Order: sequence, then C-alpha cells, then structure tokens
Amino acid sequence: MDAVRMGHPNVLPFTLLRDAAAGYLSDAEWDCLDHDWFEAALAETSRSCKGARGPITLIRPRPASAPGRPGRQGTGGDTAEEQVYQLADYLDQHGRRTRAHLIPPLGFWQAAAHTHRTHQHTLAQAAWDRRIYREAAQLWKNATSHGHPRSARALVTSMSTLFPDDPKPATWAAEHSPLDPAGVTELLDELRENGAREQMLALLARDPATHTALGHPRDVARVLRGLRQSGAHEQVRVLLARDPAAHAELDDPLGVAGLLRELRTAGADKQALVLAERAAAHAVLDDPGASRGWYASSESPAHTSNWESCWHATLPRTPNSMTR
Repeated sequence: MDAVRMGHPNVLPFTLLRDAAAGYLSDAEWDCLDHDWFEAALAETSRSCKGARGPITLIRPRPASAPGRPGRQGTGGDTAEEQVYQLADYLDQHGRRTRAHLIPPLGFWQAAAHTHRTHQHTLAQAAWDRRIYREAAQLWKNATSHGHPRSARALVTSMSTLFPDDPKPATWAAEHSPLDPAGVTELLDELRENGAREQMLALLARDPATHTALGHPRDVARVLRGLRQSGAHEQVRVLLARDPAAHAELDDPLGVAGLLRELRTAGADKQALVLAERAAAHAVLDDPGASRGWYASSESPAHTSNWESCWHATLPRTPNSMTR
C-alpha cells in the first residue's frame, strides 16, 4: 500500500516487496520467521475469495501473440525476468485513506533501490517531500547511475537548498549524469543558476556535443541551445561540425523548426539552408499543416526568401498539388 501511495506504479517487483516488508517487522517478529516466510505470505495473499482477487496477486504476462490482446508485461522490477505483483484496488483506496499521515519506515526507502530508475526518481521525490533527505539523495544518485536523465538535476536542485555552500552534490552530478540531451541541458541550466562554474566545465569536459545523436532534431536543438546559453562555444562548434542538418530526421516538423532556429542563432546559415531544403522536399504539399512547423520558423524577414525559395523549388515536381 505504501509503495503505490508513494508513487510507484501498481506493478510491484518481488524484491521490493520482500525487502520492504522486512522494514515493517520488529526484531522479535523477524527472529520468529521461517526461511520461506515471504513466499508463504505471497501464496496466502494471492488467494482469491468469493470471486474477488486476493490482496496481492501475481501479474502474469500475456504472450504477445494472444489474439485480441496486447502483450501484458510487468515493468516494475530491475530486470525483465523478475516477477511483479498487483495490489488490489480496494486496498489501494483503503491505504490512501487510512495511512495518508504515515511515513514508511527506513527499510522501505532502502528497498526502493531495487526498483526501475524511473520509479526510484519518483520515490526520491516522495522521500524528499517527507523530509527524508538522505534516502531521497541516495535514490536520486541510484537513478542517475542507472541512466535516468533528470535525477542529477533533481539532486543538485534539492541539495543546494539544504547545503548551498557544499559543492559535492553538483560535482557528483556533473561526473555521473548520463549525457542524455534533456538531462545535460537541464543540468547545465541548474549549474549555471547556482554559479557552479567548475562543475559546468566538468560536465562539458565529458563532451556532450559528441555524444548527441543527430537523428532527433529536437534533441540537437535542445543541446545547441543549452551549450550556447552556457557559453560553451567550442562545444557548439563541435556539434555543428558533425553536420546535424544533413542527418536530422524530418518526421517531426516542430523539431525541425526548432533546429532551424538554433542553426540560425548559431550562425550556421548554410546548414540551416540545407535543412530547409530537405524539409521542403519532404513536405506533403497538399497538407500545409504538416509543413507549418518548419515553415513558420522563418521569423526573420531577412531569411524568409530563402525558405520560400526552398518551398517553391519543390512545386514543379508535384504539378497536381499546385492546382489544388
């Protein structure tokens, strides 16, 4: 009940349930348990009663080939093979009502380290909101180490409110944050706002420009903007030298529009023109709405003629679209 109440999805991994349950038992209760106490408890609570599900039941994955049914997979554990369980709805409602004022014991938060990184991030925030600061910081660190893109910023943001003069959380985040485009730019923003210049340089030294995938225009635009706002001009040049205009996928008009704006802001007019020409050739001319994202990005009159010429250059190849 507490796991779901704290924000974990109602897909509860075996390890989380077993290790968290131990935190609710006294030493005397723990010493009296049989070696298979938890398995026996699960077997008891999984039994149905008068047609209703038991309090905690195993989520049995469906085969992907089941006719008329999508594959049903558990996504609560650290590994895809771990069994996961579901809390009955009536107990979820009961727990939220009767335990709303209660904070789970320390063992619960320690057991949360066995959950997926996304759930660790969520539970870290729940711990922080309840002033369990050490466990919150540890969960954010765990989530960061397992690749969660936003946990590093959450760690820096939260710890700086408690210890504004302590550089260690920012230093750790700069050294361990995954180089995901969203995570890098958000962490750069947070470090810049906190005046953590040394940590910003440490993060930039990990070369996020080289690790940015060029196929997603939104991500490239986000990284270019973050690097530019952080004054990382060399990193901007490194990313532009990889020629994102030639590699960006064109199925996201708004993403292409954002990349066009960032290329122009960075002074990469040739790359912006290349991207505009690719977008114009890719556009569906009998559906102007599909092209509005990149076309509307021409906010500056000085550049409008370039984008219009790219647009009209495609018209002779589709004469039927010209007459509509």
